[in-house]
Amino acid sequence: MGKFVTTDDFIDGQVRISQTNNSKKQLNTVIDIQEVYVLQELMGSELYALFIADLDVDNQPQTQRFIDIFDAFYDDSNVSNYYGCWCGKAYRSEGIPQMLQWFIYWEFAKDQPFQNTAVGTVRNVEENSDIVNGSKYGLPMQYNKGVKSYQAIARFMIDNSSDYPEYNGIAKNEIVAVL
Repeated sequence: MGKFVTTDDFIDGQVRISQTNNSKKQLNTVIDIQEVYVLQELMGSELYALFIADLDVDNQPQTQRFIDIFDAFYDDSNVSNYYGCWCGKAYRSEGIPQMLQWFIYWEFAKDQPFQNTAVGTVRNVEENSDIVNGSKYGLPMQYNKGVKSYQAIARFMIDNSSDYPEYNGIAKNEIVAVL
């Protein structure tokens, strides 16, 4: 079971996965792997190890520098108005747990032979039915939401490098949906 995300996080909310006993086991495996991979890429190995060591028994960060990137935030400190022209870019992170849910959903659903829909996972059984490509039901949009939070957290750590001197993250970019 993951530290920040559980299979229950995919029952309701922005990313839903219909779950059976078998798919729940598969989803748990994806959660365990992706939590580590995504956070190591986001922070780099040294900062990731410090972040994990900072967690309490409920997997909540204890020091302010880790609380700042764990929780949701909106950063518009680089946006300014020059003679009526807005320059710069604001960043929003929905927090590490939500970011992980979007990446886990992508990783789990992209290779499934079934379609994950708002009502759960469905499989067409009629003769003339085809399995729908994930991009047609918004799968890349969920991934890209994760990327936006990931980028916001990375930017926050870069902009506050004195608080995150161990930062050594890897850039992650949005994907383009192929319809």
